[in-house]
Amino acid sequence: MGLTVYMEGGGNNKSSKNKLRIGMTEFLVVLKDELIKKGYNLKIVACGPRNKAYKLFVSFKPDSKYSIAILLVDSEEQVNGKPPFEYLKRRDRWEKLNEKDKVHLMVRTMETWLISDPQALEKYYGHNFHRKSLSNHQNLEEVSKETIYKSLTKATENTSKGEYHKIDHASELLKVIDSGKVRERCPHCDLLFTDLLTEINKL
Repeated sequence: MGLTVYMEGGGNNKSSKNKLRIGMTEFLVVLKDELIKKGYNLKIVACGPRNKAYKLFVSFKPDSKYSIAILLVDSEEQVNGKPPFEYLKRRDRWEKLNEKDKVHLMVRTMETWLISDPQALEKYYGHNFHRKSLSNHQNLEEVSKETIYKSLTKATENTSKGEYHKIDHASELLKVIDSGKVRERCPHCDLLFTDLLTEINKL
């Protein structure tokens, strides 16, 4: 048995989806390691558009190898305390979701996770990275998606790698950011780890 994570993102081609899959697998390595200890697997499926992630998730059928499915998508907006399945039913009209489903959110976007570890970003982008441009909010989920993107663009625009590019950079950054730091500043990320570790312990 194991976990399958259907996640939003990766663009529209096989190569970029594979890069995101590898990056997210590294970010979730704590969960992967716990699964391996029990003889199970973690499979990440980068689905491209969020609606595709939803459709693959609701069509998931457990088998002997993968028994649990997780949906992971951006919230795009403030969640305001609603359970993820309820929030997505209202916002995206995903009527097939229910309270028994394992649904998790990147609030408000995956880039919120990335800027949670400015030290890792500074090391990745190197010279001329403007760390002070990043939000210093302790709870980054309170910061709008637009502000997150603007701050990330400003922090990276003069670096040798160029300004932040979702397809080119996000997958690599997921490999180097500290999930512990992300969990400290993004409550829904902490919920993801806590929930899945609980599920793994049941296996």
